[in-house]
Amino acid sequence: MKNHEEEIRQLKAEQENSMKELMESQLTTDDKDTEKKASQIHHGVILPAHIVERIEAGQPVVPEQFKCVTVFFTEIYGFKNLVATIDPVKMIHVLDKMYKQFDQIISKFSQIFKVESVSHTYMLASGLSASGSESEVSECAHQALTCANALKDWVAKTDFSSIVGNVDIKLCIGIHSGPASGALIATKVGRYCLFGETVQLASRMCATAESNKIQVSPMTIQVLGLDDNFEFAERGDIDIQTQGKSKMCTYWLLSDEDDM
Repeated sequence: MKNHEEEIRQLKAEQENSMKELMESQLTTDDKDTEKKASQIHHGVILPAHIVERIEAGQPVVPEQFKCVTVFFTEIYGFKNLVATIDPVKMIHVLDKMYKQFDQIISKFSQIFKVESVSHTYMLASGLSASGSESEVSECAHQALTCANALKDWVAKTDFSSIVGNVDIKLCIGIHSGPASGALIATKVGRYCLFGETVQLASRMCATAESNKIQVSPMTIQVLGLDDNFEFAERGDIDIQTQGKSKMCTYWLLSDEDDM
């Protein structure tokens, strides 16, 4: 028990150092007001950019309606079976290593915001700060698919054996696009939350996905428009069980490694 407590304390210290390094890496020597800059970076990690701008400007933050956002969830495939066989502290180390890299990857995409990470589930949204024009909606879907591929490929190529031995760690990912509502919940430690059927369907896309695969709804393919940078293979109908719908024909996002 004492060894576990020491490992957790060490993990917390590493996380604090990682956050400090992330913030310092984005501060330049030309910044005259580093405290304000650091505050903006910190809030940008937990709030969408347009919400940070409103807070900094002293403007009220009210609930919003988005015409179309692309939401995607990632999960460790077969997580329930894994936690039954892997020491809990080792699984924490896996998630910590994974999510640190995820945060680095998504920072490269201007329209992608990490909504939350709960246990083995990581939720992202693309398009919260976009104007809602057809071209921007398409670009946001493009960023979401590109980012999802990057996350999947990193996990597939990463060696976790030093932590969990020969246990295979793989992701499953689900993506859906559509209207959503968003709001800042609470103020002291505020969280920006998304609501609506789009979130439910994206979650369902993930829950029914297979190991090392990205399941995409036809709506996401539709909002891509003329963007032909991606290839898809029809999966067929799956059970979705949401309001007014029971089945949906979905697709796999293909990558260079796929042979389907």
